[in-house]
Amino acid sequence: MQLKKIFIGGLLSTTSLSVLALIGSKQAEINNFKPFLVIASVALILGVMATYQKHLQYR
Repeated sequence: MQLKKIFIGGLLSTTSLSVLALIGSKQAEINNFKPFLVIASVALILGVMATYQKHLQYR
């Protein structure tokens, strides 16, 4: 059970870092509306990750 929680936390961290790397590499190709969408999606991913890690702390 503990291993599953660690795996999910690591997967969320890796996913958010991959999204940030993708944003950095594609920044020159982004149109006017897309930065808002990208920032919102990254904020959502990081918020979910922070909430999940906080949930893991109290268990």
